[in-house]
Amino acid sequence: MVSPVKPWIPLDLAYPEPRFFKPWRRLWCDNRAMWTAALWGLAGGSSLVLGALLGLYAPLRKQWVALIMALGAGVLVSSVAFELMDQAFGEGGFDAASIGLLLGALAFFLGDLAINRAGGNTANAAPVNRRMVRRPPSCWVP
Repeated sequence: MVSPVKPWIPLDLAYPEPRFFKPWRRLWCDNRAMWTAALWGLAGGSSLVLGALLGLYAPLRKQWVALIMALGAGVLVSSVAFELMDQAFGEGGFDAASIGLLLGALAFFLGDLAINRAGGNTANAAPVNRRMVRRPPSCWVP
């Protein structure tokens, strides 16, 4: 290849590599998109580890745990709804997708209301089998 400025000079002589060339510079500059994606993935994955450590070692009240879990569930439901709405909009158009979304939200609301009125909003402990509680753990192993 020749230099665009002086076509009679080969490119490697027109722009020589400096003596202090660092090998990591070529790795970073040639693969900048890959490294950017890797750093964003590391940032996103570290939140999982940080959340696990906070959950294990930080004393949180039940209200805070409920708030964090509700936020996570809301984000999960909204991301699924976003993906499904995109597909529904592509196949059925705006009218069908929006009517389906509204009917689904109404069905969810009415189902949640029925569960709450039936007593589902109170915290009930799971039933415990008293025979299993009284036996020592060695009896559970065959």
